[in-house]
Amino acid sequence: MITDRSLTGDGSITNQFQGVETQNWISLPLSMEYKLAEKKFNPFVSGGIVADYLLNSKITSEVLRTNTTSIQEATFELNPQRVKTNISLQAGAGVKFQMGVVIL
Repeated sequence: MITDRSLTGDGSITNQFQGVETQNWISLPLSMEYKLAEKKFNPFVSGGIVADYLLNSKITSEVLRTNTTSIQEATFELNPQRVKTNISLQAGAGVKFQMGVVIL
């Protein structure tokens, strides 16, 4: 939620902007896992790259006013103002262990 307030000289609020931005992304994570040992507990490390693409971005906002009528809620598209692609790295570590007998 985004909030912005306009104050008068005596500190009272005259305008208050409130907005909630919603973004929808599609992500493609690619990772590899390396086993460090094969024992009862199997430690591993992993790493990879993630590519993201922004499908949609919009903000729903309204302006609340003190001592006057508020401005009605409105929704605006923010796609032109946003970077549509994101590339990031990921890393992880953990331990795997068998919890039961597997019969095939």
